[in-house]
Amino acid sequence: MPVGKCKLCLLEKELRKSHYLPKGLLRYLQEHSLTNPNPVTVTPDSVLQTSQQITDYLLCEDCEQRFNLNGERWLIRHMARIDSFPIWEMLQESKPLAANEDRVCYAGAAIPGLRMDQLLYFAMSVFWRGSVHSWKDRGGNRHGIDLGIYEEPIRQFLLNGPFPEDVALTISIWRAKGNVVLATYFPTPGDTSDYSTFLLYIPGIEFLLSLGQNIPKPTRLSCSVRTPQQVIYASHSVKRNTRQAFKRYMSGPDRLKRIEKTLAEVEKVKAKKSERSQP
Repeated sequence: MPVGKCKLCLLEKELRKSHYLPKGLLRYLQEHSLTNPNPVTVTPDSVLQTSQQITDYLLCEDCEQRFNLNGERWLIRHMARIDSFPIWEMLQESKPLAANEDRVCYAGAAIPGLRMDQLLYFAMSVFWRGSVHSWKDRGGNRHGIDLGIYEEPIRQFLLNGPFPEDVALTISIWRAKGNVVLATYFPTPGDTSDYSTFLLYIPGIEFLLSLGQNIPKPTRLSCSVRTPQQVIYASHSVKRNTRQAFKRYMSGPDRLKRIEKTLAEVEKVKAKKSERSQP
């Protein structure tokens, strides 16, 4: 293994082969009963169905384990799968703080078993990874985002520092359990102008990162860190945003048909597994 400066702790150490998205995430997304068992991944340039992962020598072993223990392992166990969605089930068993036609707001801090700290750390670690390094896939395409002046404060947060000022993270899950898209998309820039936004989707869970002094008050109030209740939402917007991302980055009608076929297969498998679980 090469020796170099770990991008997180900044110490000279042996570097491990780090993953842009956690290694275990794509492995758990494979479904071998499908024609193509590989997970669907959306990048800012395309939509792929592949088992290939984007990796590079970035972090030391200690920092790899920090990411694993502080968010990755817990999230992978509780994200949506073909036959279960533990976080959704936790929220459904809890009393909401407020609700309207589009979304339901819950006090994450009061829900037994829901580790808001793990969700927060996971999301911030992936957004930071996307900014601190230019990731290259096997086709030579570059992937990443630019967090600007917030990259360094977020790095310090990941090392047990305070949550940065003028940063908000909104966590929302798929509102209806039955039709969750079992796919991912890499950190993707939003279309705001007065402040910066980035979206990350992990099966059933959407993370919205907002940066800047001009973050609107409603967005600050929806932050899962700033609010005493550590709010989390079940929202129809997650479905809309995910499907829009797929359509935006499809390259041609043939690929669109292939991905839609895979998603339809997933729904059939989910229905069969649901029938088997019925008494």
